[in-house]
Amino acid sequence: MEIKLIKLVLDNFKGAKHFELNAEGKDIVVKGENNTGKTTIADAFYWLLFNKDSKGATKFSIKTLDSAGEEINNLKHSVYAVLNIDGKEHHIKKTYSEKWTRKRGQAKSTFTGHETVYELGATEDELTPKKLKDFNEFINSIISDEQIFKLTTNPFWFNSLKQDERKKILMSLVDEVTDEDVINSDSKLKELKKLIGDGSLEDFKMRISRNKKSINEDLKAIPVRVDEINHNMPDVRKYNKQKLEEELTEINNQIKQIDIEIKDVENGLEIEKIEKDIKSKELDIQYLKDNHNHGNKRELSSLINQDSELQRTIATKRRDLSNLTTELQKNESVMEEQNEKFKALGIKHKELVNEQKEFTTATVCDCCGQDIPEHMQQESIQKMKENYNADKSERLEKIQSDGIEIRNKVKHLSEQNDEIESTMEELKEEIEKETKNVEEIKESIQKIQSNNTDVKDTDEYKRLDSEIKALKEKKGQSIQSMSEDVQNIVKSKKEPLINQQQEVKQKLDDIQVSQRAIDRIKELETKQEQLAQEYNELEHATFLTEEFTKQKVNLMEGSINDKFEITKFKLFDVQINQGVQDVCIATHNGVPFDSGLNNAARINVGLDIINALSKHFNFYAPIMIDNAESVTDVHKTTSQQIQLEVSKKDKALTIEVI
Repeated sequence: MEIKLIKLVLDNFKGAKHFELNAEGKDIVVKGENNTGKTTIADAFYWLLFNKDSKGATKFSIKTLDSAGEEINNLKHSVYAVLNIDGKEHHIKKTYSEKWTRKRGQAKSTFTGHETVYELGATEDELTPKKLKDFNEFINSIISDEQIFKLTTNPFWFNSLKQDERKKILMSLVDEVTDEDVINSDSKLKELKKLIGDGSLEDFKMRISRNKKSINEDLKAIPVRVDEINHNMPDVRKYNKQKLEEELTEINNQIKQIDIEIKDVENGLEIEKIEKDIKSKELDIQYLKDNHNHGNKRELSSLINQDSELQRTIATKRRDLSNLTTELQKNESVMEEQNEKFKALGIKHKELVNEQKEFTTATVCDCCGQDIPEHMQQESIQKMKENYNADKSERLEKIQSDGIEIRNKVKHLSEQNDEIESTMEELKEEIEKETKNVEEIKESIQKIQSNNTDVKDTDEYKRLDSEIKALKEKKGQSIQSMSEDVQNIVKSKKEPLINQQQEVKQKLDDIQVSQRAIDRIKELETKQEQLAQEYNELEHATFLTEEFTKQKVNLMEGSINDKFEITKFKLFDVQINQGVQDVCIATHNGVPFDSGLNNAARINVGLDIINALSKHFNFYAPIMIDNAESVTDVHKTTSQQIQLEVSKKDKALTIEVI
């Protein structure tokens, strides 16, 4: 599609009272001093098409201002354009104006908003108002994508986009180079294909980065853990494990022999029988305790649970009752306040109804001193009466309206209070009922508790307790008789052996701890070697991905740059560490667009990009070139150019065909 601007007419648009731009579909230059309206032309064209200014802003003022900077009211602000679209002429007009409405009973009109009129036609005489929907459908039919329009009409738009967006657009200009194509282009990339598998390259790179980070953390932690193990490992170099184990076996055998000797002395069979009898009778007592008052305990537990649940329910309902009381009081306070307001309105209404006013007018003209005719005096008085009565009627209506609103509010609050009071009565009845239930449950609990007996008061318990005491006394007498002999054996023979046993066990434990520490250090060292190997493999994989990126970019960079005349794109940057960073930088003669390139070259690079994108999208539209005075030799474009130049000698805007 090819769009050419034939004519552009501005009326009361920003600072332009009336301006006609007759381009006739040709390349033109618009010259003028600063603030003469060059940018206004671009803003007007964009506003007509997209309801935005040339920078893409939706909020900007199009109204004409007076010398004090205030908006001039009651003006119609319009932009009218004649476009040649694929050889066919189209007329487009948009008018923005204020709406002023005079309400009944008022002498003056008031501002009530803005309205926009949209017109389309095959000629100027055939311009017909259209709905916004129909107007936008027409614009969309010629400009289906606003982004494409900006890319093909604004020399700076492409390079204002984010890097990823720029690269995506460039990639669309050439046939896609698949990952398979890149891998097949370099033999050393064959290995990368196996590593990636069925996944994507980006996912593979993310896995590499994640795994490298994890391995680095593990490698840093291993030396710390080894040092910690070495620090805590006991020194067992002077110990002989075999000799210690043999010594421990001998000590254990000696202790066993001494235990046999002690057993013989203690006459263990008699004491063992006494201990068994004691244990048996203690089990009988425990059985008595467990089964005493068993039925009463179960019932008592159930009643206690019921009591707790009812107490919680009553507490909740009392809290609800308190909240409702507060709400009732609040509503009553508001009702009282509203009733006072209603009384005040009644007084105000009565005063206004009874209000009387005398109307007089001048009888002599202040300018000429002649008497004013009687009929003119009466007309003036009649007009004052009409205005007064209209105002009085409006104020009475307002008082009545406010009174109705207050009555409705009081009625609503009264109904609400009735509901609250009803709910409160229900809650009180429920609380009273549940309180009675609690009292009944408590009486039942007290009755059960009074019927319980102490197990210790039973004859069976007293008998078993007496027998246990007698057996313990008998055991004590038996132990006492042999305690001195046993103590002598333990002190003189067994205790020294036990001390030796503990010392040997500690040495063997130290040997075991030391061996586990040595084994753990070996495991960590083995793991360290494995991690180092894995890291080297990941580094190699990283190298392959970077080589892949370089190769892919090299393949695509040449194809992309063939699409441009004076512009070359840099699509990757090699870092100091030989890593590859994705970039998308437009250059001219090796100078980057955003760093070092002067404005003239930036404009020409932008026009070169527009040529390529217009051809790709098959879309050609008028290019607005602001600050074109900085360019000595403007780059030629297939699309129509409208160059906006600052010219000190041109006090008003002038138009020249290039």
